Amino acid sequence: MFSLLFIILLLPLVIFTFWYPLVTSTLVLMLYTVIEFMGIAPTFIKRKPTKNLNLSKDEEDIFTKYYAFFKYPVGAPDISRVLVIIQLSAFIFAPLLWYKGLIIQAIILAINYFVASSFAVKLNPAHYLAEDIKKGGTKYIEEYALIKSVSDKISYFEEDESVSA
Repeated sequence: MFSLLFIILLLPLVIFTFWYPLVTSTLVLMLYTVIEFMGIAPTFIKRKPTKNLNLSKDEEDIFTKYYAFFKYPVGAPDISRVLVIIQLSAFIFAPLLWYKGLIIQAIILAINYFVASSFAVKLNPAHYLAEDIKKGGTKYIEEYALIKSVSDKISYFEEDESVSA
């Protein structure tokens, strides 16, 4: 949902860039900074799971690595989509700002393309690992299976707690 609202907000900014490139690029960079900080900050939180989940050592490591994905199962994938939109918007904004003579802003947006991609994967690893596996990759099969196993155990744990309450 948030990703759709972000697209609706971003489209007028793209249009206004043709007439007011300095103001628009400043607004876009500030907007990206705020949204990326809100989206990226949870990826730095590393917590161990509770003992009630009964996770193996590998599953605990996956839980700690992708804590934001497990803690915010609805919000993290949505913010991941927003980061992908930010990433793709660099293809529009960077050349346009370069053409308008705002080279520093264009370079910042181009660098942001690479920064946003790594955090998008951390916020929605199940999607990106599944895509890699569908394309024939075998490197992340075990990690994907662990993510699914942890997700199932968390779901079971939450259902069990809601029934006993």
